[in-house]
Amino acid sequence: MGSFVFFCCACRCRVLEAWFEQERIMASKNLDILVVDDQEPVRVLLSRILENLGFSHDLAINGRDCLAKLHAKNYHVIILDLILPDIDGKTLLHHMRLNFPQAQVIICSSLDDQDLIEQHLAMGASAFIVKPFDADEIKSVIASLHNDGPEDLNQNPAIV
Repeated sequence: MGSFVFFCCACRCRVLEAWFEQERIMASKNLDILVVDDQEPVRVLLSRILENLGFSHDLAINGRDCLAKLHAKNYHVIILDLILPDIDGKTLLHHMRLNFPQAQVIICSSLDDQDLIEQHLAMGASAFIVKPFDADEIKSVIASLHNDGPEDLNQNPAIV
């Protein structure tokens, strides 16, 4: 007999749902993630969050650094800031959709404008996270991207 007993009780169901979510996260740790942000405090925060979740990740400080890393390694997930000093995030997203269509792109920006969010999701971003964010938002979005197929993600992108 397994180590879990299932009861038809709302509180036990929530506990099991949380456990299964954590298991899905644990199973997805083989993802390679690229963080692209020119602000060091944001890169450090995202790096710490991803390390605590057990994800392998690299950091890019601007658009050119991002492109160099993209051409050197295949990334499953890219967390992309929109405002960068050399190449804007919209241009990078367009390049990623053309050249790296398998990568899931999470836009992470302080620009909280519904039209802008919808525009980037329509361009192929898988999710849009508005800064400031917390570890649970990052974990939740990555888990949803990893557990859904690419077809599902394009039909129902996440806005956090």
